[in-house]
Amino acid sequence: MRKSSCATATTALAAAVLVGCSWGNTDGGAAAQPADAPSSSESPDDVAEGGADSSESVKSTEPLSSQETPSTPNGTDWTGDLPNTLTFESALAHVHGAVLRDRSLLVATHDGLTSVDVVTGVTESVGDSRDDLMAFAQDPTGALFASGHAGPGSPFSEPMGLIRSDDAGRAWSEISLGGEADFHSLAADGTAIAGWATTGALLWSEDEGDSWLPGPVTTAFSVALFMEQLWLAIPDVGLAMWNRDANAIEPVGEEGVLLATADDGSAMWRVDPDGFVHRTLDGRKWQQAGSVGAAEAIAASRNSAFIVTATGVQRLQVGG
Repeated sequence: MRKSSCATATTALAAAVLVGCSWGNTDGGAAAQPADAPSSSESPDDVAEGGADSSESVKSTEPLSSQETPSTPNGTDWTGDLPNTLTFESALAHVHGAVLRDRSLLVATHDGLTSVDVVTGVTESVGDSRDDLMAFAQDPTGALFASGHAGPGSPFSEPMGLIRSDDAGRAWSEISLGGEADFHSLAADGTAIAGWATTGALLWSEDEGDSWLPGPVTTAFSVALFMEQLWLAIPDVGLAMWNRDANAIEPVGEEGVLLATADDGSAMWRVDPDGFVHRTLDGRKWQQAGSVGAAEAIAASRNSAFIVTATGVQRLQVGG
């Protein structure tokens, strides 16, 4: 078990320390902005011109094309036809997060981790833990991170702080903040981990969760790491980026309540307050993929978003 280490630096100190971080923007001034134009591999139809006001609506009624091949952390490609809707035989308890893995969805619930077959909708409990997983994330190597409340017979503190699994969720170990932090949103990319805790703190780690520094907001619906930037869905603000050099939030003029980065890091998805689902490849231009009636969690590949509720899954897709 790793020793808990929670920094108590002031916000000003946090800003000073974060200037020297190697992850993301480190050259001073405003945060690095995503590229103005899509990459040369994108067709003109891939990205709507002019931002959100001219978002291109993309229908989601056709099966998944075999051309979609973003890789999951274990190297399995998402290819072949998949259904657009799945209904669970038995409702899940309190869905709090989801990631894609092994042609399945791993879903964090009130009763531990559940695997959902994306073709059949069959659900299966993963491992022996029945902890209430309130936040859930996967990094590009396939390591899983979670937080929440200890269940019956759990070896973890209450709250659990940050825990980690390196075997697809079958076994977990405590990393830090046990008994201190109850994260309700997490994002992980390499050594960088960000999370919003119910103590009213955005926390940031550069060493896989061993130590933490505070950020400049006290509330966030959702967090995501994309294009070496930390993205936040903030009440009364909408979608924003954290300029770590200035330790300030920079709104980007879009709405969002749920965020997800594609399993290969090539795209970011957001669900807005009206249930519309959007994708970006560059952080500036967004495609609208459709709408959902309810969303408790979102997991994504480059071309597909899987919207999870307690009773089933809805898949939306875009091309490119």
